[in-house]
Amino acid sequence: MKNRLRVATLMTPPALTLLALFVIPLVVMALFSFRAGTFGAPRAVFTLEHYRAYLGNTVFHNLLLRSAWIALETALFSVLLAYPLAYYLAFHAGDKRFSLLTLLLVPAWTSYLLRVLAWKIMLSPVMSDGSGPVPPPGSGHLSCTGHAKRMSRSWTQA
Repeated sequence: MKNRLRVATLMTPPALTLLALFVIPLVVMALFSFRAGTFGAPRAVFTLEHYRAYLGNTVFHNLLLRSAWIALETALFSVLLAYPLAYYLAFHAGDKRFSLLTLLLVPAWTSYLLRVLAWKIMLSPVMSDGSGPVPPPGSGHLSCTGHAKRMSRSWTQA
């Protein structure tokens, strides 16, 4: 009895998280797929027209199959590369383990660094072509608003 209570206690938070972040949005999207429209009166009308259109058009079938194939290839390629590398890092790398892991992770930081650079360019006090200061507030330039600067700071520090 104690083991069952312990298992239930340990499984409840992940199960609730899975329900809230995966199952409920999936059900909502499935319900949206039966709507006739997004806005106005068609929003309340439920129909199978979208599914009829999908089943009647082979272009959609080809796109779905191509997307599934690309996803499968990507997953297999990732596993074939990742498992031997992880095995080597875990059991054979020795003292070089952290250096090699850092070298492996640095390219993933590129996206973050490019985002930071893009925000700095967009919100810089100097025009991107170096022609001078940013136009006065109200001119439509992105860096003229305090909200934009706060947003960029929170985005780049996340």
